[in-house]
Amino acid sequence: MDVTKKTEAKHTRRWDKGQSVVELALTLPVLLIIMVGLVELGSILFSQMTVTNAAREGARFGVAGATDNDIMQVTQNALTTILNYDDTNVNLYVMRGKTGADGRFDTSTDDIHADSYWYVRQMISGTTATQPVSPTLIESSLGYSPDVEVLIVQVFYDHQALLGLPFVEFLADKIMLSSYTLMRMESPTVRDVGCRVYPIAIHQSSIDTRDPVTNMMEDIWNGGAPGNFGWLRWPEDESWGSEPRLAQMLNDPSLSVTMYDNPDDPSDVSLNVGDRVWGNTGASAGGDVQTALEGLRGRYIRVPVWEGTVEGTGIHAKYPVTAFAIIAITDWDLAAQDRISAKLIRMDTTCQ
Repeated sequence: MDVTKKTEAKHTRRWDKGQSVVELALTLPVLLIIMVGLVELGSILFSQMTVTNAAREGARFGVAGATDNDIMQVTQNALTTILNYDDTNVNLYVMRGKTGADGRFDTSTDDIHADSYWYVRQMISGTTATQPVSPTLIESSLGYSPDVEVLIVQVFYDHQALLGLPFVEFLADKIMLSSYTLMRMESPTVRDVGCRVYPIAIHQSSIDTRDPVTNMMEDIWNGGAPGNFGWLRWPEDESWGSEPRLAQMLNDPSLSVTMYDNPDDPSDVSLNVGDRVWGNTGASAGGDVQTALEGLRGRYIRVPVWEGTVEGTGIHAKYPVTAFAIIAITDWDLAAQDRISAKLIRMDTTCQ
């Protein structure tokens, strides 16, 4: 009798173990899918918050009167600090509009000086087709208010799946994320003279000889006049050749819009291709400049490209601007090597 009970108990334990293995085999894939899905969804939510913040940052900056090009730069920097960004996975729109007496936009004109208009500019066009927010939706969100001028920044980001789930369609490869920010303009005037530029001159040869695979330029700090190493200044005032002023220009690129003086034409206050820019003397390695460069590390910034003859020397040097480029500063050594290294992101044809 005891032997029979022991045998039955032994068989029961084996059955329980076998049942547990079968249950684990059935539930484990489901649990793994849930865990992987949570990771993917967390990554998507994080990217979505970044996209939303970038659109908000660009719009906030734009309502103060910034140009479309400058709005693009601010929005890009908000994306690049966190996301795996390049121009192929982002579509960026800057839209401006003003409602008429009926509270609707005149979509037949993009003249921002008209009584009513609707203007759409696609600043970056990625590889995925997108459509900007419709004027009818904005009219509705404004409650068909008359004579309202608005700025809209919309960002589309092609989010790459973190792990990839081939059996879950919307998590298998890429997910298009989108956000837009609508803001009423404080002033109808748009400051549209020049572009936000940083005071670092790059010679065309640095771009031509960059690494063809990484687009790295080991030393972009190559001035073209005695006593000058590639730093620039915007106003004619020579006091802006000092280290504190240089740091100020590195921290505030809008000064290229508000303070630029053309060395060849005092009446020209808009920096464009074909103009000249004042040089800056010395190779400043001071703490303020170092701090400013640290704040620019990895960000997308616009700088002038020069080629040809630099007139004058030292503080009186005049660099000929032949193009603009978007770069990301990666490293520097101002004390020992007089060197700044950067990656070329692209030539910038939006700022002419």
